[in-house]
Amino acid sequence: MTNGSAVESRKEVAMVLRWLAGVAGVVVIVGIAQALIGELLVPRPVSSPFVRVTRLVTQLVITTVARTGWSFGRQHRFLSALGPLIVVATLLIAVAGFLLGFSLLVYAVTGTSISSAALQAGSGLMTLGIIDENGGPLLIGIVLLAAFTGMVIIAVLVGYLIFLFTDYTDRETGVTKSSVMSGEPAWGAELLCRRRLADVGTLDPVGDGWIDWVCSVRVAQTMYPILAYFRSSGPMRSWVTTLIARMDAAALELTVARHHRPGDLTSLLAEGSQTLAVMRVLMENGRAVITSDDLEQPTPGHLTGSRGSALYRAIRTDGQVTRQHRLREDPATGPSTLTREEFDHAVGQMRIVGIPLVEDLDEAWHRFRWLRGEYESDAYRVASRIQAPPAPWTGSRRRPLETVWPTSCADLYQASRT
Repeated sequence: MTNGSAVESRKEVAMVLRWLAGVAGVVVIVGIAQALIGELLVPRPVSSPFVRVTRLVTQLVITTVARTGWSFGRQHRFLSALGPLIVVATLLIAVAGFLLGFSLLVYAVTGTSISSAALQAGSGLMTLGIIDENGGPLLIGIVLLAAFTGMVIIAVLVGYLIFLFTDYTDRETGVTKSSVMSGEPAWGAELLCRRRLADVGTLDPVGDGWIDWVCSVRVAQTMYPILAYFRSSGPMRSWVTTLIARMDAAALELTVARHHRPGDLTSLLAEGSQTLAVMRVLMENGRAVITSDDLEQPTPGHLTGSRGSALYRAIRTDGQVTRQHRLREDPATGPSTLTREEFDHAVGQMRIVGIPLVEDLDEAWHRFRWLRGEYESDAYRVASRIQAPPAPWTGSRRRPLETVWPTSCADLYQASRT
């Protein structure tokens, strides 16, 4: 082979490499843009390799921390940084991906060195404006596109953070407000007892806009699933334990208390069950899409009466159809795993503070364990996924933790009367 033919061969190889670099650059840019749009802008869960990797890394970190044997307070302090770090990591990965993609495009157009191509692409992405005037109009167009991309990333991130922390503030306002009555950590029976002693007129676990709060939590965390991993400021507070406590209070009032409002309580249980199911699916599968075969969620009529049962089924089925939430792999609903002793302890607390109870507690126990079974599995799995505080009636964690009980107002009330 002559020197001339060797030079021509090297030029052909270099040209092929430049074409391949250009194609790879376009693929990287489009892929990163698609992932960012799905993660930050599309108002529904979007499954993508980026989302799946983020979910796997998040669960790996939580699992590792949960198995360290640290105290829960120390685990909480460590995991409190997880949500913000994921947001920062998302930004860094996006910037790095766009830098790589535009660098490949610059190399494809100019054939310059990789370092020079990265300098050109980086200057455009960071809007510094360093452009090789001899690069031609195509290079100028690429650098201007990189500059536009950089500005869009900043604008979208600012808007994303505003919405994220607004939703976080709204959620935590409800958690903090509930902790006054439900205790820290939250427990449903304690909520009913404190409301009784506060003489608010009714037990009313759904008052003060709590159905609205449940709906807003589901909407916000469906749009921004990362929000579920943003922890409360206090180690014994959590959105999921607050939700479980509110639902347990509603279930106890429906089945044990002599006076209740079945319509409002059933609505809270239905909305809460939907929320827990959606959160579980998002944390485990990273998506919320179902087929029609997954919609069957029977509720026996004796749980809340024929009217309450019909209302519950209607709300659940509508929510599943219209929101297209995937509930496959969901275990068949069955009775709660709580023991009769745990139920009797809650009933005893309610009796101490003077809550009027039904006469047949055996029937009440039967109804309660089946009613709670409608949401218990999802509740326990979500609480485990985010390593929620070890509140009563919230299931086990990846590594056993001792249950922390809120200060019992019933015990204090009983002691004050003796």
